Amino acid sequence: MGLKVKIFKRLPGFDLEVSFSCSEGQLLALIGPSGAGKTTLVRIIAGLDRPDQGQILYKGTVWLDTEKGIFWPPQKRKVGYVFQEYPLFPHLTIEKNVTFAATDKCQANELLKLFGIWHLRKRKPFEVSGGERQRAALAQALARKPKVLLLDEPFSALDVVTRKKLRKELKNLKGQLSLPILLVTHDLEEALSLADNLLPIQQGKIDQNWLAYSLDK
Repeated sequence: MGLKVKIFKRLPGFDLEVSFSCSEGQLLALIGPSGAGKTTLVRIIAGLDRPDQGQILYKGTVWLDTEKGIFWPPQKRKVGYVFQEYPLFPHLTIEKNVTFAATDKCQANELLKLFGIWHLRKRKPFEVSGGERQRAALAQALARKPKVLLLDEPFSALDVVTRKKLRKELKNLKGQLSLPILLVTHDLEEALSLADNLLPIQQGKIDQNWLAYSLDK
């Protein structure tokens, strides 16, 4: 088993309370409306937020256990995190952004080629398109050789054509990665096209009825 999560956190208006697991090589889509608690959940997994109660294990190693007082900081968890705001350093070139935290510079260069942005490597983020910036963000996250990859609405700010292209690229890439991947999205079509399994979240709870209703619409 790759990633195992069980958390509880009080949020304004509702409680976030979920339990799930995600195997290596699996893409699990956290699907639900905006404000359901999905982003808070992945921030807790990344170590950027804390639950009131819970436990997170990766391949049997405890990252978080509130009862035992265990809390691994983000840098120790080695999680790749991509979100819709393109987390790139504006003053660095695309190449330097990707290689900044890379453990293997040669592999980082291969990722630039894999995502089709090798020819843009000397440009800065503001000199390329939104889709190209998001490709760079994905390459940057993978260059760190993460144990888990978290994708929080990574394509939502892009136009329809670019979004479909990146979905296809991610689907092809998924087969080459042997790590748990969590995709946060409110787009059911996106979730169905990419995910091995769906985890519907509504008001902080896993809600299969919401998913069934959405599929029937």
